[in-house]
Amino acid sequence: ILISQQQGNHPSNYSIHSNSKNIIIRGGPQGLFYGVQTLFQLIPINPSPATEKRITGFAIPAVSIKDS
Repeated sequence: ILISQQQGNHPSNYSIHSNSKNIIIRGGPQGLFYGVQTLFQLIPINPSPATEKRITGFAIPAVSIKDS
């Protein structure tokens, strides 16, 4: 995971690019926070309390998101 602060844009802008090899989040100071929150939303979870198995791995979908 690469998180990179970029100057010059609005502080809350961000972008996320993910593929099978890496995840890149770029943005202003507030945008990095929002980008990480968006990444958390991409992590698949099993909301069922009936299954109490440990998660041994998961996959983040390949996406390209730009929020400005």
